[in-house]
Amino acid sequence: MLITALIALQRTQTGVDTRHVPAIDVPALYDGKTPQQVLDFYNESIGRIDALPGVTETAVAMIAPWRDADNYGVGM
Repeated sequence: MLITALIALQRTQTGVDTRHVPAIDVPALYDGKTPQQVLDFYNESIGRIDALPGVTETAVAMIAPWRDADNYGVGM
């Protein structure tokens, strides 16, 4: 039931034009870093991206559903 609900949510038209939403993979280098250092890396990255002209929102996620769904076995 949960999986069915998640698939339905991914197929829902939200009205957001995702063609104007860049999704960039920026893996943190964990080698020799503490969890706090990795968190600091992402927080600083968000701050720098937010400061760019025209940027209204920044988020961090493990996947971008509109882009990565097929890679996780969820057809859209």
